[in-house]
Amino acid sequence: MSVACIVMPTASQLGKEKDKDKQQSKLSEQHLSNDIASLRDQISALTATVASLVERQAIVPTNTDHQTPVSQSASSSYATSAFPQTKEPKVPHFVGPTRSDFSFNIAETSLTRMGISLNDPLLSVPSSKVSSREASPDPVQKAPPSNPLAHSDHLLDLSSEEVFRLVRIYQEEVACVHPIIEVKDLISNTERILEFARNPRRGSTAADLLLKDLQILRLAIATAITHEVPGKNDVSDQLIVAVEQNIGMLSNEDEVDLKDIQIVAMLSLYFCHTSEELFAWRAIGRAARQCLEMGLHRKQSLFDNFNDPSSRALAIQVFWVVYELDRRWSFGTSLSFALNDRDIDPQLPEPGNEYPYLKCMVAYARVCSRVWEALPPYGSSLQLIPKETEDYLDFITQNWLLSIPPELQYNHPRFGFATQDQSRPLHRLRTLLYLRGNYMRTLIHRHHVLTPDNIKSDIQSAHLVVGVAKDSIQILVHLNDTSDVYIREQSIYHYYLLSALAVVLLAVCHAPSTFATDCRDSFISAVDLIKGFSNHSTASRRLWKSLRGLLPVIKSLWKRADRDPRPNGHGLMKDSEQILQPVSMPTQRPSSAQAMEMPALWTNNLPNFDAAIASMPDISNMSNDLLDLYDVFGSAAVVQPIEPNNSTDDLGEQGMSLWEIEEVSRHFQGLL
Repeated sequence: MSVACIVMPTASQLGKEKDKDKQQSKLSEQHLSNDIASLRDQISALTATVASLVERQAIVPTNTDHQTPVSQSASSSYATSAFPQTKEPKVPHFVGPTRSDFSFNIAETSLTRMGISLNDPLLSVPSSKVSSREASPDPVQKAPPSNPLAHSDHLLDLSSEEVFRLVRIYQEEVACVHPIIEVKDLISNTERILEFARNPRRGSTAADLLLKDLQILRLAIATAITHEVPGKNDVSDQLIVAVEQNIGMLSNEDEVDLKDIQIVAMLSLYFCHTSEELFAWRAIGRAARQCLEMGLHRKQSLFDNFNDPSSRALAIQVFWVVYELDRRWSFGTSLSFALNDRDIDPQLPEPGNEYPYLKCMVAYARVCSRVWEALPPYGSSLQLIPKETEDYLDFITQNWLLSIPPELQYNHPRFGFATQDQSRPLHRLRTLLYLRGNYMRTLIHRHHVLTPDNIKSDIQSAHLVVGVAKDSIQILVHLNDTSDVYIREQSIYHYYLLSALAVVLLAVCHAPSTFATDCRDSFISAVDLIKGFSNHSTASRRLWKSLRGLLPVIKSLWKRADRDPRPNGHGLMKDSEQILQPVSMPTQRPSSAQAMEMPALWTNNLPNFDAAIASMPDISNMSNDLLDLYDVFGSAAVVQPIEPNNSTDDLGEQGMSLWEIEEVSRHFQGLL
């Protein structure tokens, strides 16, 4: 008889089996949940891709780079009508203390209080509302090409050899100062980019990257051409049109990448070289916000987003270029920074030693931040900086100058150093750093020459700021005499020239017996440089605005001189030959009889006065007008000594009434 043996599981074995079943069930549920989540992600990605393609398809017809030959001719009229913003944008409603309009508005208020109507022909010309985009004549809009199959990408009008040549110019003139891109990578990819421009395609990540590289190449070419032909030109403008049309697509991108920041920052640099300061400020502000969006301002997010050391180094480089440009354009427009120093991680890495100039500019930008905070606030009645703050700012500025590496230290001509021994790029970098240090010191100390009382209360500081301004003029003259750097980048160096010239004029206006003779040589040197201005440059327009606003003062002084040529009174001498005798470019004052034959520019009793005052004169005439203005200020210094305790309360040192002195001062403060 067989007996079946049945083994019953113990309680512990039953518990293990149940745990195993539960674990397998949980794993199955987890796998199922993961599959469902993955499916949802794929559906979301597919939905976003379809939406993006639909949006891009709607935009493609406006993009000249990706049109078929038939669509190009159809949209050529749109491209011409959109041709770029020849319609100037409105200037900012806010007029800060570093903008010239700030001084003009104060001057208009002063004239109104004096009973001079703002409807006067001299003051009715709409100049203070002209945008910075009016730096040169508007490009001539050409008719659509007669060949409907002609391509509309002006980059392809250039030969490959010319493209490579212009990229190397960009490397030498711009990238060495603002290394926003790696030019060697751009050069190595140029052939691929040009091939993509000839045969545009979409639908892949590689194609999208090539499209952004194409915009970078266009910007480099357009900016390089401005060094060949100063100012705006048709070729550069047409290249920028294509870039701006594509930049409009960035708002449809899900994420911002580093190339997007590079493109917008390069556009800002282009606007700088065409003297369009407001557009440069707008563009760099957009680049700054993109930097914040990518987290480039924080060390942790920087390292999280850029694992590769080389890409991280480029991101660091791009951020700090944007940072220093943000400071520079804000000083040029008197509009606020886009990047706040408090938001930037103190532990954020800085550019490497391979970019010594950029490292210097980052430190300079930090000095700019401190000076910006110390400048008198908007609307302040006292345009003064406390003595302790002034001394501290001057101290850190001079420390910055001393911290510049030896290879970038400026060899000052007054010490007899030969500039022929240095390369052109090195000469340029050294000069720029030195001029920027001088410019910052001018801003710190300029309040000492804003009024006669300020000069008298601290004559030593007044001499200091005038000395710095004269030094800047000397450096610019030397740069122009020894290289072609100035002529190739006029918009950059004109800014420093006008700032220095304004300080000299204010000092001579407020204390002619102290500064007229001492500043004459520097002033004439600056006038010689002004003769090299383009009639349509921003610098010449700013200068013309100030001169035009001073015409009522000049006419008033000449009328007084004609009826009261007392050598020992408060009037001006009628003839300034003795003043101009040591000068190589003498100009004689007209007598009262000759005054009747003066050009319409200087008198309003002629029929075409309004038209003459509205149109800017030839630069040579403007230079002569500046010399005449200097003689008006300085004539009192020759005919009479300074009288600290003037018996006539309403007359200044040079026989000008206080409102005339104030008017001159306010106009030239606008150039600072």
